[in-house]
Amino acid sequence: MIDFVALDFETANERRNSACAIGLTTVRDGMIVDTFSRLIRPAELRFSYWNTRVHGLSEIDVKDAPTFDELWPELLPLLENRLLVAHNASFDMSVLRHSLYESPHPLPRLSYICSVHISRSVWPEMTSHRLNDVSRSLGIKLNHHEAGSDSRASAEIVLRSLRETESISIIGMANKLKIRCKVFR
Repeated sequence: MIDFVALDFETANERRNSACAIGLTTVRDGMIVDTFSRLIRPAELRFSYWNTRVHGLSEIDVKDAPTFDELWPELLPLLENRLLVAHNASFDMSVLRHSLYESPHPLPRLSYICSVHISRSVWPEMTSHRLNDVSRSLGIKLNHHEAGSDSRASAEIVLRSLRETESISIIGMANKLKIRCKVFR
């Protein structure tokens, strides 16, 4: 059974606890069943010029959005005890970790794997493994830096990798490719 959730965060500034958008794509039995994104009002409502230039979001866009703490009850059931996928997972897991450190909520139990590492192993001939480049090479539709679209592209990269490697599970594929699934701590 191929079940996982692809995750993507956008941040307001250089601080990892400045999540301003989250995208989640749920995969059940190897099929994408849901993709959504939510805006998040960071505790420090400060957007850097560079971050706004990347994703197009600013203070005005998130001023009425829920905080991460307010949004967490909606997110927890989608993430806890799941396998998460993210493109450049170290960044997204760090945003999740730092956002939770700033809240009263404990870290959820989950594991994760990076779709950048997967794409590098499955398609080593690609000159770049950035999300937009891999998506373009594979013909995956992408509105880059829109959190829902980024999470969906990550999910599609993993699903295509499973087919390419003729794997029936992400853990099996990870073992075949010598990539580690990590535990969130």
